[in-house]
Amino acid sequence: MKLPIKAVKTALVKYTKMIPKLMVKESPTILAGIGVVGVVSVAVTTHTATKKAVEKMEEVRSEDDYVEPETKVDAAIEEVKETWQYYIPVGAIMVVAIVAIVQGNRISLRRISILTDAYRMSEKLRKEYQTKVKEVLGENKEAKIQNEIAQDRLDEDPVDEKYVYATGHGNSLIKDCFSGRYFYSNPEFIRQVKNQLDRKLVIEDYISVNELFYKLDLEMLDAAADYGWRVDHCDMKDLTDIRLIPGTASDGRPCHVLTYEVELGFDVYEDS
Repeated sequence: MKLPIKAVKTALVKYTKMIPKLMVKESPTILAGIGVVGVVSVAVTTHTATKKAVEKMEEVRSEDDYVEPETKVDAAIEEVKETWQYYIPVGAIMVVAIVAIVQGNRISLRRISILTDAYRMSEKLRKEYQTKVKEVLGENKEAKIQNEIAQDRLDEDPVDEKYVYATGHGNSLIKDCFSGRYFYSNPEFIRQVKNQLDRKLVIEDYISVNELFYKLDLEMLDAAADYGWRVDHCDMKDLTDIRLIPGTASDGRPCHVLTYEVELGFDVYEDS
């Protein structure tokens, strides 16, 4: 069965147009691949060049009119003069590999910077929206909405006793909104932790979510290290805004949802 020529041409045109876009999208990966291949090629070409250089020097030293250099420095200079051309491919490949690795890293950092800026902008818009909701609906209705959202989180993620962490600070069931973990603690203890973090935030300007987990005796998370509170982005009346919202777990037990607003850690991404 013969394929229609028109269909083949259309397909070729389509995929030809996709190649530049794909190369731009995957450029960090492509450049990293070039860098890896370059490093391996440097090793291979260096071995080949050295072999040729050794053969060349043996040939030079076997000549009847050859004069042995007086010092090691003179011997080294002689070897460079006789064999430098064999290492030209090595140098060229090394330059290409270094440029590919550096350029790939630049592109990756630029993309991280763009994504970080976009995230910060979305966070700013979200906070402005929340503030306006409070102004329009009032504190009571806004609190009701927050309670319903917290209950939705409990309903969507049923509690499993096997995965509830015992922290040793109480028997009240609590769900952390950031990590999604259920754990046992005490509301009063959590309020004390909040006050401690508020004071620390004023002193240090920035603290990560792992500071909260550490205080609660929960395992710290790699992802949590990149998120936290920055004092100049917080409401000075309620810095960390850590709250416990009452709800009901899937098994009918009372359960609080631990909520707070965090953002990407500016200390981590400031230079990106």
